[in-house]
Amino acid sequence: MTSKNIGIGVNAWVWTSPFDAASCSLIAKAYGMGFDAFTVPIEDPALIDIDAIKSQREKTPLRLNVSGAYGPDRDL
Repeated sequence: MTSKNIGIGVNAWVWTSPFDAASCSLIAKAYGMGFDAFTVPIEDPALIDIDAIKSQREKTPLRLNVSGAYGPDRDL
């Protein structure tokens, strides 16, 4: 059996809320700090800029994750 390093990730909520196009620079910041993964939290889907996220992600080997904020007025 092969062991795989899980690594350590960080959620953008450490620095900002809500996540938007301007927040995409945090991906490079997380990589520069030595993290292995980065979580994009989705509070307002209208603020998410997929192209900006992809552009930043292509500059690092970070794994990307997504989390969501769901209250009583949000439907999965």
